Amino acid sequence: MKKELVFIAGMITASVFTTASAEVIDGTDLSVNFESANIVGTGRNINMHRVPVINIDTGATTFYDASFKFTFSQSSGFTFEQISSVGISPPLSASNLIPGKYAGDVGSTVIYELSEPSTLSDDRLFYTLRNTSGSFDFTAQIVSGDVTNHPDIGSREIAASLSPTYTYGVITSQDLSSGDTFKSTTNKWHINQIIGVRQTGSSLSVTLFSEGEDSDGQPQDFSTQRDGAVLTRIIE
Repeated sequence: MKKELVFIAGMITASVFTTASAEVIDGTDLSVNFESANIVGTGRNINMHRVPVINIDTGATTFYDASFKFTFSQSSGFTFEQISSVGISPPLSASNLIPGKYAGDVGSTVIYELSEPSTLSDDRLFYTLRNTSGSFDFTAQIVSGDVTNHPDIGSREIAASLSPTYTYGVITSQDLSSGDTFKSTTNKWHINQIIGVRQTGSSLSVTLFSEGEDSDGQPQDFSTQRDGAVLTRIIE
C-alpha cells in the first residue's frame, strides 16, 4: 500500500511541474485532469483545488480537492507522507481569479497586481490586489469561499445578503489624498470597505459594496453596487 501511495504521489508531483493531458483510468470510464486544477504549494503540502474527474460516457464532471503532505531527508529527498484531505469541491462562488498585472481605467498609467493565491487553513484562497506603480497606495485582501464564513466580513450584518457571484474582500490601505481607478472620495474606497471581485476573460471587475459610515463609525455596507471599476489584464 505504501509503495502504491508513493507511486501516486510521484504522478501528482510530476503533474505539478510538467505539462500533462487528461488520462482515462484503466478499467473505468473516468478521466482525471490534473492539468486543469488549481495547484498551490504551502510549506511541505501540495494543495489541489477543483481537480476535474470526467465521466467520458456521460460527460458529467465532478470536482475534487486534495492535499498531499511530503517529508524530506538528505538521503532520499522528498517522500510522500500522507493525504491530508480529499473530498468533493464545494461550488464556486465566483469565477476563478487570474493572478497577474492589470491596467487601470482607459488612459490610466497605474498598474495593479493580483497576487498568486496562498491557501488558508480552511482551504480558502487568499489574494492581494495592490497598486504597483508607486504613485499612490491601494491594497485589498480577497478571500475565496462562502461569504457568511468569510474571515474578514463574515460577521458583518450584510454578509448573508451579498451575491454569491463575487469573491469578496476588504480594502486594507488607501491613500486618501490622491488616487486613480480607486480614488477615494468622501464616502467611497476607504479602508475596511467591502469589495467584490469577478473575473470575465481578461477583465477583472472590482465592485464596491460600502459607502460612508454608520452611527458607530463603521463602514456602511450594501448588497447593491456603490461604485466599481474594470481592470484589464496585461499579457506579458
